[in-house]
Amino acid sequence: MAIQRMTWGIYRGSRPRDESTRARATYERAYNARGETLKELALFRSARRCATLANGFFEWRDESIGGGKTIKQPYYVTRADGEPLVIASVCVDEIASGSGSGKRACETSMCTTSTTSTALEWLHDRMPVLLTSDEDIKRWCLTSNGDDGWERCIKPCEDGYLVWHPVTTKVNRADYRASDAVKPTKRAAEQNVGSIAALFAAAPPSKKQKHTTTPLT
Repeated sequence: MAIQRMTWGIYRGSRPRDESTRARATYERAYNARGETLKELALFRSARRCATLANGFFEWRDESIGGGKTIKQPYYVTRADGEPLVIASVCVDEIASGSGSGKRACETSMCTTSTTSTALEWLHDRMPVLLTSDEDIKRWCLTSNGDDGWERCIKPCEDGYLVWHPVTTKVNRADYRASDAVKPTKRAAEQNVGSIAALFAAAPPSKKQKHTTTPLT
């Protein structure tokens, strides 16, 4: 196994031929794939399984801010021990870019997802497939497509593996890259001082609370 830089997102169907078109056609990319149906995808026949390292990931949920209004509140999810996440992914060779001797192949990848863990079901019904042990990493990356051993990795991680906190709603913009993107902050409902009802009605579970006591929205 080796570490390699890749572009997130695999083109579905026909791929743009030139660099400028490819830059504009991000809507044609697939960024995630359901792990349960992965082997049914046509691209899976030519794709390779790999692992993506990430500090964490974002999820959103609609929360009331009072006055009948809601906002998409982002949360940052990461490992409880502070180590990087290892996300089960697939990758393919992209079409060559550039011209003449400058043409080069580009590796693109997408993450796989599974049903969510009980600890995160209040936030979303899907989550990335996380490889939480060396055995899982080897099983996912090194077994052949004909070996169903890799399919055992497609499951939610155990409760207690992840922690989360609300972050600024500025990350609702896809191009937001400032250093405070993952910094803990108050939820938008808490910042709305005119709506005490919204503050408590939308409150998510903390990492110390039992998920079974959390109101779902």
